[in-house]
This record gives sequence, structure tokens and C-alpha cells, in this order.
Amino acid sequence: MNSAPSARPAPSSGRTAPTALAAEAAPAPARRTLLSTRGTRLRAGLPPEWTVADQTGGGSYGGCNDVGTAWTPDGTPVVPAAPATKPAADAATDHPRVARAAAVLAAEVVS
Repeated sequence: MNSAPSARPAPSSGRTAPTALAAEAAPAPARRTLLSTRGTRLRAGLPPEWTVADQTGGGSYGGCNDVGTAWTPDGTPVVPAAPATKPAADAATDHPRVARAAAVLAAEVVS
């Protein structure tokens, strides 16, 4: 018997982040305009002067499955990813946990 907790993904909603899709095709100056909003997960942990294109996901077991591409002010690309789950099926997501993971990554990149 496997005693490890499982994290069953929620069914796909079929939605895609339009901003992230547009960012892939947009030239760098336009990309910076398209992606200027801040969030409560990966974006919250990254420096505000970084440009970020991210996709967030979540579901049962408190799932937060975030991935993206971030660009430092000098244009260096960084790929943050923060998959996180909890043992209980009805656990709440932990946005600050994802933000802290992004902040640790950012601190390593700029050090």
C-alpha cells in the first residue's frame, strides 16, 4: 500500500492566460507593457522591476502549480516554477508560500 499523499489535479477549465500567450509573440518592449500586472503568487515574490509571464494553476490538496518566465531589468531570462501540494484533499492554497519560493529564487539570481 502506498502511504504517500496524492494530489489529484482538478479538471482542466480549457482556459489559457491570454497575456502569457501574447507575450510569447510580442517583441520585448510590448511584452513589458502586456505583463506589468502584479499577482499574489510568483509575481508577488519577484522584484517589481522584473517582467513576468506566468501561468498559475491549482486544485484540490491545496495545489499551487505555478510556472513562468521572468526577465531581469538587463533582459536575463529566469524560469521560476513552484509546484506545491498539501496532504489534505480540502486544503486551502498557500499563495504566500509560492511567493516566498519566488523571492528565494530572485535573491539567488541577483546575488
